[in-house]
Amino acid sequence: MTTIEFDLLDELYFLVDFEHLLRETPYQEHEIRDALEQMIIKGWVRCYHPSQEEIITELSRFRQEYRKYRYLASKEGLLAHNL
Repeated sequence: MTTIEFDLLDELYFLVDFEHLLRETPYQEHEIRDALEQMIIKGWVRCYHPSQEEIITELSRFRQEYRKYRYLASKEGLLAHNL
């Protein structure tokens, strides 16, 4: 697990939006975006549609719409974070 992945998982114990991650972590927007994308692929983070509780599983539009989504650590992500 990378440092940025660890730090982001610290923030993802509760459902948060992208702006929260920008405010609460020392990373640049593109660094957060890239790390979130990788953690979603790994199954460590769940990505939610902004107005629903629907999990986003198709990442084809992720790079265009990542600012709109909300994020939450998955059970697998929390386990990896606490090892």
